[in-house]
Amino acid sequence: MRFLIVAAAALFVFASGGAAVAQECEAMAGTQISPISFDAAATALSSVPAKDEFETTAQYQTRVEAALAGISSRMLVSAPFDTEYATYNADAGRFEIRSYAVRNLNTDWFTVFYGSPHYGGIRYSTLGNIDLVLSSSDRPNGTYQGQNSYGATWTVTRVTRTVNAIFEREPARYNEELFGQRPAGAAPLTWTLPVPVEQARGMRDRFRAAVLIAPRAPFFFENRQQSAGRITIQNPRDVEQVSRIIVADIQCVVITDDQNNVLIAQRTV
Repeated sequence: MRFLIVAAAALFVFASGGAAVAQECEAMAGTQISPISFDAAATALSSVPAKDEFETTAQYQTRVEAALAGISSRMLVSAPFDTEYATYNADAGRFEIRSYAVRNLNTDWFTVFYGSPHYGGIRYSTLGNIDLVLSSSDRPNGTYQGQNSYGATWTVTRVTRTVNAIFEREPARYNEELFGQRPAGAAPLTWTLPVPVEQARGMRDRFRAAVLIAPRAPFFFENRQQSAGRITIQNPRDVEQVSRIIVADIQCVVITDDQNNVLIAQRTV
C-alpha cells in the first residue's frame, strides 16, 4: 500500500523564491522514482573537463557543452536513511521522522577544499554549509611508530577516510541549513507520515531517501588531503581524507519506501 498524505512541521523559515522548484518537489509525492547511486552520478559528472589556462572562456564553454550533452541537467541521487530518527506514534497513527534521518553527517570542509584546484574559488564556511554528506568511512591501511619530543613512542594507525558529499554553497545568513533557517535551540525539521498501526510494523526498515540535484560547475572534483589535527598518544591516528564532491544546487529531498514510491517530498533552501 502506498501512503500519499504528507505533512511537515518545524520552526523553520524558508527562503522566498523558487516557487516552481517547490511545486515540482511537492508534486513528486505519490510518484515512483529511479534514483542513481552517488558513484554513478560522480562518474558521469567527472567527464566534464576542467578549464585549461591556455583556452578562452568561449572555447572552454564549448567543451563543457559537448561533455554535458549526454548528461541530465537534473539528477535523483540515492541518499542514506537513518532509521534511528524515525519513530512511530501509535496514539496519532503516524511516523514522525526528524530530518537527521537524512542529514546527520558533517565533514571538515577546509580539508575538502584545501589543496584542490577550487580552493579560494568556491566560497565555503568552516562552520556549516548548504550541503549533504552522504557517507564518511574510515579504512585502516597500516601503522608506524610515532615519537614525541620527550622520546615517548606509540603506534600510529594510518587511516584513509573517504567522504562522498554534495556541496551547494556557504550559508547566506546565520543559522541557515539545508531545509531553511533554524533559530538557535529550535527542534530539527520533523515530517509526519500517517500510517495505520497494523501496517506500520516493519515499515521503518523499508524507508529510503534520495535527493534531486542540478549539477553546476565545477560539477565534480576529488581531493586527497591530510585531515586537520595533531597526531598524539591520545590521538594515534594519521588520517588522509579522500573527498569526492559533487557541486550542485540541492533542490529537493524525498523519502521513499523500498520500491522507490515517494512518501515525503521536501524542498530545500
